[in-house]
Amino acid sequence: MSAADLAILNEAKANIATYPKWLQDDFTIDNLKKHHQVASVEVRQAPQSMPIFWAASKPVPKYGAAAGDGCLTPAQKDKLDKDCHTIGTILSGAVSALKVVDLFEKDPKIKKDIELAEQIIEAVNTELIANITRIVDEACGTCSQITQAVQDAVDTIEETIAQADPDWKNNAVFKAVVAAIQSILSLVASVCPSQQQTTMLGAAKIDPAQIAAIGKQIWNIVEDNQPVVNATVDWAGAVPQGIDDWTKLSGWKDYISKEYEFIFKNAVGMTLSSFTWTFKFNYAGQYNGTGQYVQGLGASVSKVYAYLSEHVSVDCKAFNPLNYGTEASPSAGMDYQVTMTSHGYFEKTQVGCHILAKGDGEFKVVSCDQNM
Repeated sequence: MSAADLAILNEAKANIATYPKWLQDDFTIDNLKKHHQVASVEVRQAPQSMPIFWAASKPVPKYGAAAGDGCLTPAQKDKLDKDCHTIGTILSGAVSALKVVDLFEKDPKIKKDIELAEQIIEAVNTELIANITRIVDEACGTCSQITQAVQDAVDTIEETIAQADPDWKNNAVFKAVVAAIQSILSLVASVCPSQQQTTMLGAAKIDPAQIAAIGKQIWNIVEDNQPVVNATVDWAGAVPQGIDDWTKLSGWKDYISKEYEFIFKNAVGMTLSSFTWTFKFNYAGQYNGTGQYVQGLGASVSKVYAYLSEHVSVDCKAFNPLNYGTEASPSAGMDYQVTMTSHGYFEKTQVGCHILAKGDGEFKVVSCDQNM
């Protein structure tokens, strides 16, 4: 091993010795060698021309306070001061890890990715901490300024990595960059819990004005005369684009409709089959005080009846949601249909009920066989 290589290892060991115990466990030299073995198999080639990094190409931004956003408290400033040291430790640790991996790597293509990752992390370490420190030192620095500083860094890092490797989420080297930045976001969120709109690396951007469907699109609630609905998973919803978990919204209210019924009788008035149900959904959900959204849209089975010769099945379909409000004040709406099929020895009949559920609580029957 050359003197230069030995110096890299010694520097890494010295840095690791100063880390918290949980960080030391991840950054032992043996573990780094193991990470290298994984990376050498999984990492893809970076392009020949590397993009200019945000730290070198952008001036330090001036973050303005959001309306109604109070000044950082002394406790928050003290926490951020300490967190800046921790952030620097984490990022320095990630760079040390990559340098050790680079030391053992022989493939020139993989080395390019490693060197790019090192540059990105070092740029963030310098610029992001400088921005946070400057905001803390202001007379009235705010949480929104801190969050915006981190968000700008996240956006630019993701853009830079994506230019180097569009499939970066599956690139073992760049996962080290992601892990380091995610640690930063967690620290910031703990200081400013009301400002948790910062987008994680690789996560979909949240747009309250764009309505997206969550949950299921098509599912069965009755099969061969037996209810099979599972209220935990059998539902649909309309939420802001980028949201995949309805619990991130608040202010939900419940809606349950009256009972609806399909019934089939023979020529002499004898009931052959029937299905009774109610519609239900949650409405008025808001994302950080914005919008009116829908979740939990489905049908609750009250009763299923089938004569010996009959077979009943019921399926549901949720349609693509729409924004019935405005871009500034979105209101989600989703069409939903229940379809019953009943068949015996000689005939098969199908009926349906189509409704519209809105985020403002409106419930509208569009068409419903036997119930209009």
